[in-house]
Amino acid sequence: NSEIDALRAVAAHTDEFCTKFDWINEINLNTCPPVGLAFPKYAFKDLQIKFDESLNTTEDWDFLMRTAFVTGITDIEEPTCIYRLWENAENSQTLHSPEEWKKNHLKIIEKFYSIPLLLPIGYTRKLIWNDNPEEVANIADTNKKIVGRLYYDKGKGFSTNDSIVVEYKGEELFDIEISLNSNIEKAKYFRWDPMDEGDFNITKLDITLVDEIGQEEKIDIKNVVCNGFKLEDKFIFLMTDPQLTFMSNNTPVKIRLSGRINKNTDAEYSQVLKKKANFKLNIFKLKQKLFAK
Repeated sequence: NSEIDALRAVAAHTDEFCTKFDWINEINLNTCPPVGLAFPKYAFKDLQIKFDESLNTTEDWDFLMRTAFVTGITDIEEPTCIYRLWENAENSQTLHSPEEWKKNHLKIIEKFYSIPLLLPIGYTRKLIWNDNPEEVANIADTNKKIVGRLYYDKGKGFSTNDSIVVEYKGEELFDIEISLNSNIEKAKYFRWDPMDEGDFNITKLDITLVDEIGQEEKIDIKNVVCNGFKLEDKFIFLMTDPQLTFMSNNTPVKIRLSGRINKNTDAEYSQVLKKKANFKLNIFKLKQKLFAK
């Protein structure tokens, strides 16, 4: 009766983001929301590790890593919080421009270059690309690969436990074929995360599903849902964690993904913001009409 929108959970939370802390990944990309972290008081009080107040974004990542370099990390491997990522609402992603995020990211990376780092036992294997001298010539090609992930829903939503790592060459054109094993249990809902970073778009996207008798099913891009913006045949991603979701009418054993990845331009970015503004204006007008009745 207060005419204020109320929010409620419609399903149990998932463990999609409950992955083990990985030093190499975290040095390159911030994946730990601060609400799930606990810091030892002595690091702040005695070691004088403080927040960098010159940063207006990713200051939590900077503080986490500079502390972890000294104290190490203990991962209890249990959910400690619920992180809500609001859509169509003001947040740090909308308050600051992509240029600000990039500038702060580079500033933090420069800090990492000047700080000593003591890695846990076993991480040396991750730092060495290849321990076979005969295959050293292939290192350059391996280093160009982009790592994405394909999720499949077995009836409980998308989870990292039900996913496949997808690697492909870091070129504009991509052509990927993913073989699905029998453990997928006739999944029909899929989500492809092309990479972790944002600020790119995908054109000429082609998704083909192949069943066990070789029949092909082409997915109409009109039925592909993304967490970015869709403009005609183009999927534009401005933020990190891009996602493309689609459904199969059959039970595929192979999924083929092809298309072109392009860096976003200022013109495209302006076009997306204009579309977003028009959407909010239309929602506002609709609410006015409903309240008027």
